[in-house]
Amino acid sequence: MPDAALLSKHLNSKWLHLHRWTGYAAQRRVT
Repeated sequence: MPDAALLSKHLNSKWLHLHRWTGYAAQRRVT
């Protein structure tokens, strides 16, 4: 099961990065 945990962690990190980038883009668009 360590593989699944690693994959989940990787996916979570990827989502967090995407969310942060989206927020950054939205902020730049507003200002």
